[in-house]
Amino acid sequence: MKTIKITADNKISIVDVDFSNNRAIMDAMGGPVEVVTTNELYDFFKCPVLMMLDKNSYKPKDVNGFCPSANAVASFLYGYVKTGIPVLGDVILAQPAGGRIENLEGVGELEEKMQMLMQRFSFLETVQKGW
Repeated sequence: MKTIKITADNKISIVDVDFSNNRAIMDAMGGPVEVVTTNELYDFFKCPVLMMLDKNSYKPKDVNGFCPSANAVASFLYGYVKTGIPVLGDVILAQPAGGRIENLEGVGELEEKMQMLMQRFSFLETVQKGW
């Protein structure tokens, strides 16, 4: 199922992920994932959207209050402004299928959601993938 991936180096793309296969999800993310939902995600997209991120991809700021490898978009959608916890690494967006968080699918209206993200975060660059 096609969905949106946002990398820590500010690339946005549409990727194909089999959400019914944990191995496929881990392959797409490069390791074990955690699914998170935040008020910021809902407020931004105006619908239930979840973020899949590397289980080790968020942490408090370093001793100087700085985290140079943070994924700016994912950190914003995770609630960095309130929590001070940045998200590191890549993220994949998903939606609950049939209203159940246990069943995930790619985000609907891909092009519209990509445009929303690119308008809000003008530094994002699109990456074309061969499907």
